[in-house]
Amino acid sequence: MQIDIVKAENKHLADCKTALTESKLGEVYFPEEEEAIDALNEGISKGEIFIARNNENECLGFIWFILNGAFHSYPYLHIVAVKKEFRNLGIGKKLIAFFEETVSSLRMRTKKVVSLDGIYVGNISKSNGNQLKIIGMCILISDQSLVPVYIQIKVSNSSDEIEWMDCKLAQLGENGVIKIPYASNQWKKELYTLDENRIKWYY
Repeated sequence: MQIDIVKAENKHLADCKTALTESKLGEVYFPEEEEAIDALNEGISKGEIFIARNNENECLGFIWFILNGAFHSYPYLHIVAVKKEFRNLGIGKKLIAFFEETVSSLRMRTKKVVSLDGIYVGNISKSNGNQLKIIGMCILISDQSLVPVYIQIKVSNSSDEIEWMDCKLAQLGENGVIKIPYASNQWKKELYTLDENRIKWYY
């Protein structure tokens, strides 16, 4: 199957909505159809959504990414969704490859890269049998400072795979991201008192 990836237009909204609402991510984060439509409208209007189409110009799925979505400087992959009848055909992989190629090109131009390393777990809990929540501190490799991180993972009931993951990173202060130097003992004191609901997450 020949697949082209092009920027989404308003005429693709219905197909993108179908792909999103049929996905596990859509079920969790966009339970109401209007919420999905409003979000997709925003992404299309900002030029952040790209669709995969076949040689009959049929929209098979989409990818939504924001080139300056993380810390207002770095690429952020928001959503990938493929229509149910076109799954397991490699369409999702092609959309991801398109994202990687776009980001790689951007990095070659800007030379901006950010990486995380080492998660210090403050608390880990399990709920509903197959959902895991982790909150702790992680290291920013660029300057070896620490910021809070929250990860929630849902494992499939029927197969050995992750259905969805939610990640929150860094606390927002009056002057931007609050970073704690690695050499400071402050992060060790805060590690076990972190509360996801009391943190104003930056990302």
